[in-house]
Amino acid sequence: MIESLTLMLLLIVYSLWKDWPLMRRESKMNRWMSYLIMGISLLILGYTTTSGSIFYPTVWLQEVLQPLSPFQ
Repeated sequence: MIESLTLMLLLIVYSLWKDWPLMRRESKMNRWMSYLIMGISLLILGYTTTSGSIFYPTVWLQEVLQPLSPFQ
C-alpha cells in the first residue's frame, strides 16, 4: 500500500519536473487545476489504500438523495 502511494507521488513529481516550462507558460487557472487534480488523485489513492472499508459513491449518493425522493 505504501509502495503505490510512493509510486504515485514519484509520478506526480516526475510529471511536474518534465512539464515545468510548459506549465509556467499556461494560464494560472490551468496550472492550479492540474495541481488540484494531481492532489485530489493522490488523496483518493491514499484514502482507498489506507482505509479498511470500501467507499461506494453510489451508496453515499443514495443516502444523501433519499429524503428528496417522492416515493419510498
